Amino acid sequence: MQNDSGGESFKTGGAFDALANATAQLEARLIGRELGDYRVTRLIAEGGMSRVFSAERIDGSFERDVAIKVSPVSGLDARMRERFAVEQGVLAALNHPNISQLYDAAVTEEGWPYIVMELIDGQRLTDYADSAGSSIEQRVSLMASVVDAIAYAHSRLIVHRDIKPSNVLVDSSGRVKVLDFGIAKLLEGDATQVTREQAMTPRYASPEQLLGKIASVGSDIYQLGLLLAEVLTGRSTSSDATLTEAIQRAAEGRSLGLDPEQRHGLPRELVLIVEQCLRHDPDERYRDANALREDLEAFLQGYPVAAAGQGRGYRFRKFVGRNLPATVITVAAALALLGSAAWYTMQIAQERDEAQRQTRLAQESLAFLAGMFEAADPDVAQDHELSAIDVLELGAEQIEEELADQPEIQANLYLALGRTFWRLEQKDKARHAASRAVELNERLYGDDLARQFAARVLLASVESQSGNVAFGIELLDELVARAEQQFGIADERTLRATGNLGSVYYLAGELDKAAAVYEDVYQRKADALGRGAETTLTTAQNLVQIYRMLGDAERAIEFGTVNVAIAEDALGSLHPVTIGLLNNLAAAYYLAEGPLNSVPYYEDALKRSEQVYGPDNPVVARKKAQIGASLAQGGELERGEAMQKEALATMAKASGLDDPQAQLARSNYATTLGMMGRYDEVLDMAADIIRVQTTASGARHPDTLYTRIVLAEALIKTDAPDAAEQTRALAEEIRTELGEDHWLYETIAPLLAQL
Repeated sequence: MQNDSGGESFKTGGAFDALANATAQLEARLIGRELGDYRVTRLIAEGGMSRVFSAERIDGSFERDVAIKVSPVSGLDARMRERFAVEQGVLAALNHPNISQLYDAAVTEEGWPYIVMELIDGQRLTDYADSAGSSIEQRVSLMASVVDAIAYAHSRLIVHRDIKPSNVLVDSSGRVKVLDFGIAKLLEGDATQVTREQAMTPRYASPEQLLGKIASVGSDIYQLGLLLAEVLTGRSTSSDATLTEAIQRAAEGRSLGLDPEQRHGLPRELVLIVEQCLRHDPDERYRDANALREDLEAFLQGYPVAAAGQGRGYRFRKFVGRNLPATVITVAAALALLGSAAWYTMQIAQERDEAQRQTRLAQESLAFLAGMFEAADPDVAQDHELSAIDVLELGAEQIEEELADQPEIQANLYLALGRTFWRLEQKDKARHAASRAVELNERLYGDDLARQFAARVLLASVESQSGNVAFGIELLDELVARAEQQFGIADERTLRATGNLGSVYYLAGELDKAAAVYEDVYQRKADALGRGAETTLTTAQNLVQIYRMLGDAERAIEFGTVNVAIAEDALGSLHPVTIGLLNNLAAAYYLAEGPLNSVPYYEDALKRSEQVYGPDNPVVARKKAQIGASLAQGGELERGEAMQKEALATMAKASGLDDPQAQLARSNYATTLGMMGRYDEVLDMAADIIRVQTTASGARHPDTLYTRIVLAEALIKTDAPDAAEQTRALAEEIRTELGEDHWLYETIAPLLAQL
């Protein structure tokens, strides 16, 4: 990582000079200091308000050197701390080979926000291209990788806002890495004027940024154009001597462009690509990063680029240039092929139309989403704040009303909304969106599996986890069989559907089937994508849970420990999959070493979840409930009961108590009430829980069986007339189904001795 102040000719005021003078003091305060799991070792870069240090991991779990970026501008108030935590959680989930991984983020004791990220040992992209003597094509190929990373982030509604040479490195293997994704936004602090200026680097700022407007996808396109020009020519396109001149140019609406010396030797298509990126009006630039990437790839492959227009003569010259031998042969055989010319033309048209359809669908969907999320911008929302769910609900209304005559785009957006609602645990909204996506796709494409697949898989998963397990198994069985035949067993779609089938088997209580499915999918994913791929680790997370439910705590701990370390290294400590693995590992320790020994692992998972989701999310509430149950089982009844009660209230308010995980939390709470002698409360609660669990997962699912044990104990303690008979029957059912070595039988055995 290298220092880049954005050019010495730009002066931004005394605030930045003061910050520069404070570097030595900051360095002295941080070198050798421990920040979280890392020890700061040395200063490696500085620029604007931030300083970047190298650091080493010190917790002993594994070795890793990282970069830590610290912004010592000002402390964060409570609102900004919450925003900081949520936004860095989103950024930590960015998982792309050309994006430097963000591992963690926190605040120092002084109140300074800091980011822990992947340490890249490499050169700036511009320096690498020059030192390697790269050809024009090689330089364009490098830039295509950069643009691909930006497009990936844009698809997740994340804008970089500060793309410049020092934020794009090439590592020792030749791989491009984009740094500081969203870091300027994360480090805004209390949004003072100084911080607002630093959210960009003046030399590489877009006109709208220079004029103090909100950065957007178009701003990133502009900065990509500046970077592309510098990579191709070795020189910056800006001729502004001061920041004032740059702002004046932006205010007057003058666009930057390549000078005659820079144009010399560059293919015309590349000049046009750069100039389209650098248009003053964002609406005249490339619509999104995908469109820019397509033009770069078209140039590399000899196809027409959109920036050059689509004149027939130009398109024909490009065709001949890339197909010269085939063109000669085709001319010689033209008369022989004349009879099939109509069919051939139709095929070409179909391929072209399909490509255009896909491009249009993606572009119009992205444009609609961008407009939808404008409502969440403080400058648009004005006097009220909108939550993510508010924005999504507003978007759902707009999709139904404004896109009624565009069913393709409707279906695409309903699928995206369904997935997002599901992640936010809005089950009814997710089910409605998934159903609408399936309905629209069936109307458009009939039974075309490729077009229907994603929406049907989502619907099956939503229905299953909402209690309709039989429907989920039937639909996923059909989808997996058809996908294996049509796509192949190693195809990503097949693997995703098969993994979801394993989840539904788990919900149905068919644990052996679930384990077999997960083990098969895990191995296929690990072979194809590596053990550090997000989808592979998601399957590992499910396997840890299955092994625990089968009573194999030792295997769950061994497999879980290995995969938590892999996930922290590959995805970061705050990625949802990493947290899920840690939580399942805690449950395995509960089974193997007792409740109190599991609490540190649960508390670690809780702390990370609060950073990512905020304090009132159902995910966080479930983890609090688990800690409360562990404390109660360990003898801290009052503290554990209070924690569980509070967590259940949060879950009820946020998403209701009908899903299987909420029922498990209620079941654990009933156990705590029983330990406190409150058996009358247990009788009413346990009977209701069993009713819901039996409907959702069946009477013999381990979760249901556990609640039936809780009820049996309450019946015994209250001298119910049929308590002994029910308890013996339940014990025999568990022994027959699971064996005497299973933890559920070990749980009910002491009750038999009381009869």
